Amino acid sequence: MKQRSAAYRAAMLGLLTALALILGYVERLFPISAIPGIKIGLGNTVLLYSLYLIDTKRSWMLMGLKVVLTGLLFGTGISMAYSLAGGTLSLALMSLAKKTEKLSVHAVSVIGALTHNIGQLLVAAALVTPRAAVYYAPMLILTGIACGVLTGTVAKLIIKYVRH
Repeated sequence: MKQRSAAYRAAMLGLLTALALILGYVERLFPISAIPGIKIGLGNTVLLYSLYLIDTKRSWMLMGLKVVLTGLLFGTGISMAYSLAGGTLSLALMSLAKKTEKLSVHAVSVIGALTHNIGQLLVAAALVTPRAAVYYAPMLILTGIACGVLTGTVAKLIIKYVRH
């Protein structure tokens, strides 16, 4: 990406943060499962957009802002801990996967969804019980793959059209 002014970068980060928050809120209005924690991950499309079309540094800022603001607006301290663990692990591995330049947006998205769920399972194992995390893992893995493919498809379309 060519150099942009600090004002442009700040405005873009603000817009992407707002979009991620709105998508997260909409997702809360229409749950796909009665099982807590299972969501499509629409906010992840914004993070993928940022990772592919802006840069890694701002993607980290976006993830941090999304976690904190979502927790303050819609959640609790505990939900913030789950989101931070999932978001940190997810973005770290998506960044590495993208750097290889051998994986598609879909693959990077699935990696993000799965590792986000793994991060949340690690928090659950620490806060609740390891048994609960192990019991919950198969459901989160299956839904993570499906939702990762879906968000990857959306992100790929957005990236394709924004680049042109």
